[in-house]
Amino acid sequence: MFITGISTRFAAVISVHHCHMPEIELLDDTRARGIWAMEDYVEWTDGAAPAEAPGSKGFRGYGHYEEEYRVEAGVWKICFLRLTRLRIDEVPVAQPAARMGRCSASLVWLPPVP
Repeated sequence: MFITGISTRFAAVISVHHCHMPEIELLDDTRARGIWAMEDYVEWTDGAAPAEAPGSKGFRGYGHYEEEYRVEAGVWKICFLRLTRLRIDEVPVAQPAARMGRCSASLVWLPPVP
């Protein structure tokens, strides 16, 4: 349900998302908590103004992800996630359009590991 909702909402979006410098606390052998600094850029390409930044074509956000993890069947999994934005800056409608594909990433940019 989460993936379907995000996929639908972000179908006509240019999005860049960064998470940095996690602080992870091991609570015991099967539980941990983490907080990640986050910055994102979201631009609607279909002209629809986002609820987070009405009258604009997108936003740049700054904040944190708070997460909880637990081990299930020997694998660490995220069991809780919350995004809190501390600041949102609108992307003005007058900002030039993105030049997509100019510097696209390649799957072969590094040689194979021997």
